[in-house]
Amino acid sequence: MRFRVLILLTAASVTVVGEEGSVPPEAEAIVENYCAASRTQAQALQGASMDVEIAASLPKLKKQGRLHALRRISSLGRIT
Repeated sequence: MRFRVLILLTAASVTVVGEEGSVPPEAEAIVENYCAASRTQAQALQGASMDVEIAASLPKLKKQGRLHALRRISSLGRIT
């Protein structure tokens, strides 16, 4: 997902390239802000764990269920 956004931002900045062939400072700032935010978010989630409880039902089929899940992100970034 991050790669797609980076490609889209890069493509957008290419379309607004000035006559001199350089990327406008605004486009560079947008890409830099995105990269910085991505790095910050990735670092904040390292060593975290998330707990989720999902309950659902299908009344017409008279079915119901519940899911309890735990997601952990190690300090190295491995998701289990």
